[in-house]
Amino acid sequence: MKATIIDPIVDMHDDNQPLSTQLLYGEEVTVHDTDSDLNYVWVTAAYDGYQGFVQKKSLAFETYDANHMVISQGAFVHSNPSVKTRPHFELPFGASIVVKDPDAVDNGFVYADNLGWVFKKNIMRLNDTLPDYIQTAKRFLNTNYLYGGKSQRGIDCSALVQMSLKAAGISVVRDSGPQSKSIGESIMIEGTIPSLQKGDFVFFPGHVGMMVNADDMIHANATSMCVSVDNLNDFVAKVKNLKITNVRRIPNLTL
Repeated sequence: MKATIIDPIVDMHDDNQPLSTQLLYGEEVTVHDTDSDLNYVWVTAAYDGYQGFVQKKSLAFETYDANHMVISQGAFVHSNPSVKTRPHFELPFGASIVVKDPDAVDNGFVYADNLGWVFKKNIMRLNDTLPDYIQTAKRFLNTNYLYGGKSQRGIDCSALVQMSLKAAGISVVRDSGPQSKSIGESIMIEGTIPSLQKGDFVFFPGHVGMMVNADDMIHANATSMCVSVDNLNDFVAKVKNLKITNVRRIPNLTL
């Protein structure tokens, strides 16, 4: 059965992790067990195929034709089109919403179905993109590190990659291990690391960063416990026994 996430940020867990990832408002899932007596149900996320348990109360057993995505670090939802009204909801970056008439702008706001008024500059049409995913990642600078996190309340390394690329119109898997085998193409040659450039993805055991330039990378990391920009060589030297396992690049992409 198809369903839609109706809470801003929903924790997903599996048999191994108390927080394996998070789902965001408007995400579509397939529910595999709809027993009415269950508080948690096993679901598969439509976007990346991730599976786990979520609270049943966070689901609406229907789907919406979302046409916009939140592109600010967070977007408040107001009951009226005014910044002077108290927001009753906050949508995270990447949340999907329905705006039936995006040209009906009132005081800078548009109306999102089932929610309320959202400032138009905080959203974009789903068929639009933010091509520079490094600039998008910088919107999360200083966001707390949270293993399994996927929002401004806390984010991990692979979610930072996935969410930044999502805004660029590039769909990738959730975890750094599969990302190291599937994003773009590998540019390492027999273990040798070539000259790096903005947009390259640098992989370590259980970790990933994105190059801001030839020397520095942005990453959500447990060393500083936040999203930070670090010199790649300094970071490798600082973390004991750290080794670069792969470097991947999306071909024919200019940032």
